Parts: sequence; C-alpha cells; structure tokens
Amino acid sequence: MDKMVLVDAGIDYDGGLKRCLNDTSLYERVLCKFPGDKSYSKIVEALESADAKAAFEAAHTLKGVSANLGLTDLYDSVFPLVEELRNASDTGGAAPLMPSVTSNYERVIKALEAAQ
Repeated sequence: MDKMVLVDAGIDYDGGLKRCLNDTSLYERVLCKFPGDKSYSKIVEALESADAKAAFEAAHTLKGVSANLGLTDLYDSVFPLVEELRNASDTGGAAPLMPSVTSNYERVIKALEAAQ
C-alpha cells in the first residue's frame, strides 16, 4: 500500500499500525476491509428515517472503527455526531454534522482504492 496516499487522506498509518502490534500485513488487511463496514450507510439510513437510536449506534460503531484503524479525520468528524445523538430524541441536530462525516468517509474510501 502507498502509505503517503493514506496519510494524505487523514489516516494515521503509524498509529493504526501500532494498534496492530506493528504487523503491517495485518493492519493493511484490516484497513482494506473498512469499505465493507456498513456503519456509515446505517447512519445515513437511520437519519433518513429519523431513528435517533439507530443513528447513534451506527455512529458510535463508526467512531470506534475509525479510532482503531487510525482514520483520524473521519474520527474527528464523527465524534461530534455521536455526542449530538447520544441522548437525542430526534435527529434534527445531526444533519448539519453529516457533510463533514460524508466528506471524510469518501476521502478514506478513495484513498484506500488509490493506495492499493
């Protein structure tokens, strides 16, 4: 994988690698599986159906995955979304936060494709 492409997309390659015990093969295999994670699409679906609980759960999962893989910019954008939804009874406050999440999510996906 092209590390610089990943770093340029806001991915803390070295930090993610450390969490995988410096096993490059393991980290890159796990990183390549990220596009198959359904958390982002579940957030979108939950927000479209105004299901605050489901949106929170999906956002919380995406936050954890992002943290573990070193997807720093994505994590930084999804963190406020999680906090907005944590005790929310509706999804109204989440809409303004989604453009940043979407932008960072798409940037990670494109970088993973380009880095192969």
